[in-house]
Parts: sequence; structure tokens; C-alpha cells
Amino acid sequence: MRAGIWLQIEGNQADDGELDLVDAAAVLEGFAVSLNIVGHAFVHDNEVRNRVPIRNDFSTTLTAAKKGCFELQMDISFGEKAIAHHGSSVIVSRFWDYLSLSMAVTAGVNYDPTTPWGTHLNSEEPFIFDDIASNIETHLLEVHRPIWSKSAQTVKIVRPKVGEKLVFNRDTLDYISVSNKSPDLEYLVGNVTKYNILTGRGRAYFKKYERTVPFFIKDILGPGHHAHLQAAESMREAAVAGLREGGQRLFGVYAVTGSRDQVKRVTVEGISELPHG
Repeated sequence: MRAGIWLQIEGNQADDGELDLVDAAAVLEGFAVSLNIVGHAFVHDNEVRNRVPIRNDFSTTLTAAKKGCFELQMDISFGEKAIAHHGSSVIVSRFWDYLSLSMAVTAGVNYDPTTPWGTHLNSEEPFIFDDIASNIETHLLEVHRPIWSKSAQTVKIVRPKVGEKLVFNRDTLDYISVSNKSPDLEYLVGNVTKYNILTGRGRAYFKKYERTVPFFIKDILGPGHHAHLQAAESMREAAVAGLREGGQRLFGVYAVTGSRDQVKRVTVEGISELPHG
């Protein structure tokens, strides 16, 4: 069982069916690493690696390149265990949701899952894709190299016989390429809406931003343990009393902002109960 994946690079030099060799090499390496990290997580219960893993129960191949635009064609093939787990009739569609969500979160764009499985995973465990994004961000930046060098205008991820799933352009390049961590600790009031007690990653609604933002607690078994316990309790209280009012806590965070000062995520240094009175 395999899923075909096309990268269509369009605009400028790419429209002649050619691309600067260094740019092409960067695209291929960046996407290959990203695809293998996502593929590993997909077939191994959301286990996220920060480098190319040993391919176990899946494999990836480059199949062809053709003109018209500059197009790279590749496959990811799934082993029997992954097929049995997901089901032969839905595994390809599920993988496309998983891949698209991972890369959409990384690039700061919206993606609406097409399968009930993908919709449920994105709703209940969005921190999975935050975790993947933090590990493929630098590699996906390499996929944008032709846009940066102006040898192309867009890089499209295409599902054969279905159509475009994601489009990378100058806006996504700006989003991925800039991640500024604030120099000063900031204190915010918010509550935890989703939290993974195994990884320390989650989502929290912050009053200042008026939206839900990904967060990460480092070393949850060490210095971050108190924040870890507070995050879990905040989520429990929020589930009982309502997501925007229940479980409110005071978060000490360092914000990571993008090119337009939009908050991409926060690193949590501490979480405490709100002072009474």
C-alpha cells in the first residue's frame, strides 16, 4: 500500500522545467527529512523524532521528475502492521490528513481534515502536530529555498488524482523563517485546553491574545514538574467549568513570535494558581 506525493514548484525559472541545482537539492533534502519524521509518527503511535528515523513499517522513494513546472514525484509505502492498524481502505486518506496537518501547523496555514479520523485527532490531540512542527520547521524551511532565491514563486504539495493539499509561498516562508523568542519573562492569565502529560506539550487559551496558543513545558519530571501538575489540573477544571473561564492560572512564559509579531507558541517556565482577592 503506497501513497503518491507530488511537489510542484512553479513560477520564474521553475516554469521552464528547471531549477537551480542547490535549490533543488535543498527542497528534496528538506522534504525527505520532513516526510520521514511525519511518516514515522504516523505508523508509530505519534512518536516524534527530531531526525530521520530508521524506516520500520514504511519506506519512502523518489520516483520521477518531469517538466511543465518543476515536479518531483515520490511515494511512501506502508507495511502490513500499519495497514492492519489503520485499514487498507482508509490508510492513504488518513496519512494525507496527518501529513497535511503537520505541515500546515508548521507553515502557519489552515487545513481542514477530510477524514473523521483526522478531524478527531486534530480536535482532541492538536499538540501532536505542534510537536511534529517543532521538529520539521528547519527542514520545511529548506523546501522554501526556491521561493527565497526567487527561482520559483510557489511549492505545492499535491495528492495525485485529488489535487492541491497545501501551497507554500512568500507568506509561509516569512512565517517559518522567523521565530523570535522574547528576552523577558511575561506573566499571562489563561487556562489549559489540551495537554499531553507525556510530552509537556499542549494548548492554552490566553486572555491577552484572545486565542488558543501552543505551549511547551520543559523537563516535566524535573524543574518543570510543578508546572506540569498545574497544567493537568487546569485542563481538568476547564473541562468541568468551561474552557474560557475554568482552570485559570498565572503562566510565566517566553513568547515565540513570527515575522509580523504574531505569537506562534510559548515556552512555559512556571504555572501557579491565581492570587486570591
